[in-house]
Order: sequence, then structure tokens, then C-alpha cells
Amino acid sequence: MRDEQATDQVGQNQKTTIIVAVVAVIILVIIGWTVFSGDPEPEPQPEPVSMEVEPEPQPEPEPEPEPEPEPVVENRTERVVTEPEPEPLPSLNSSTPAVMESLAERSVNTDRVRSENLIRDLVVFIDNIAAGVVARDAAVIDGPEARFMVQESDDDIYIDPRSYARYDVIVDWFVGLDEEALVAVFEQFEPLFNEAYAEVSRPGANFKERVARAVRVLNAAPEQNGRIVLNDDQVMYTFADESLESLPAAQRQMIRLGPDNMRRVKAKLTRLLNALNN
Repeated sequence: MRDEQATDQVGQNQKTTIIVAVVAVIILVIIGWTVFSGDPEPEPQPEPVSMEVEPEPQPEPEPEPEPEPEPVVENRTERVVTEPEPEPLPSLNSSTPAVMESLAERSVNTDRVRSENLIRDLVVFIDNIAAGVVARDAAVIDGPEARFMVQESDDDIYIDPRSYARYDVIVDWFVGLDEEALVAVFEQFEPLFNEAYAEVSRPGANFKERVARAVRVLNAAPEQNGRIVLNDDQVMYTFADESLESLPAAQRQMIRLGPDNMRRVKAKLTRLLNALNN
């Protein structure tokens, strides 16, 4: 019995050893195939990274434009500056005090003015000068106080230079008048000047044109720088030179002023006319 048991035990041990050996061989074969096979071991593939794609932002809705405010209309009251109405002109017959006052307001020296009907007399005097005539009755200023003087030499009569000098004061006064002030007064009373001129002129005549004509007549007087010979006609002295005596009376009067005074008066008349036309 004991031998049979021992034999059985040995047999079982052998079976176990064989089984273990077979299993070991199988494991070795598997390991060898895995390690020594020619195919490379595949590289581990990285796990795909799942990227979350953010959704594109939806554009914000544009705000609705605010309604434009209604324009505010300001009730502006424009300031209208009304110039004072000019004072009505006096009548032609009573205009002299107003003209003299207007001249005084502009600092015009009127000391030599002696007319009681200033506008009418001026118009008549200027109208006559334009025709070459000196209307002494319509003169608006006093003439020289000294008498006309002559010199005699070698049976000839000449104008004494002192006769020229007696006009110095009048010419000084005339040349010193402010042209702009005179023109301003003329324009202020121009309707009355035109009314007065209408009394002595043809219909439609222009007084400003008549003034310009008078200035041209006076400025055309020839200048005389030498001694002027006179004739004594018992009643008055006349120019011995016929070319001078035949001149219009207004130009002969300019010669009697003397050469210096004549030049000054001509220059003043030109400035006055220019101021009137500007």
C-alpha cells in the first residue's frame, strides 16, 4: 500500500512538473516573439486633445439711433436800429440861418459872409461866374477895404503890387475853408440849391454841372508874372493888353488878385470840385 501511494505521489509530481514546464515554455515563446520580432513597436499615439471651439460671438445688435432732437427755434427779435429822420429843411426864403448854423457846427469860419439870402445869392453868383460874369450884387462876402492902386512910370500905368496885397486877407480866408465841411453843408441843403437854380436856369439844368463850369472858367485865367500895363479910361482902368482885356470879366478879376493869390485860389477851387465829385 505504501509503495502504491508513493508511486502515485511521484506520478502526480511529474505531471505537475511537466505542466509547469510547458507553461514556462509558452511564456518564453510569447516574450521572445514580442521582444525580438522585426516590426518596430508602434509609438504611442497621443491621445487626441479635444479642443473646445468657442462659438463665434454674435454681433451685438446695433443700438437704434436716438431720434434727433427737434431744432430749437429761438425766437430772436432782431434789433432794428432806425436812424433818426433828418430834420425837414426850411423854406428857401428862410434858409440862411439854418445854413449858417450848419456851417458853424462844422467849425467853418463865416465871419466874412454878409448875405441875408445865402443860397440864392450863391446860386446866382456861381451861375454868372460860369458865364464869365461877376455879379457883384450877388456877392456873399465883402470885397477888399483898400482902394485899387496904380504906379506910373515912363508915361505908363501899372498895377501897384499893393493892389494885389489887399486881397490877401480874403484869399487866406477862402483857402482856409474846410472842403469836406463845405461839401457836407451843400449836400444837406442840395434840394434848396436846386430849387434856387431852377429859378434862374433852363428846365432840367444841373447845378453841380454849373459849379464845375464856373471852376473851369476861373482856372482858365492866364497867369501874369510881370508888370501889367493899364489904360486910364477916366471912369476905370482897363488892361492895355487887348488879349487880357478881351477875357471874360471873371478871369480879369482873377488877374487882379495877383499871381500868388491866383495860384492859391485855383488850387483851392480844384480841391473843392474834387471833394464835391467824390
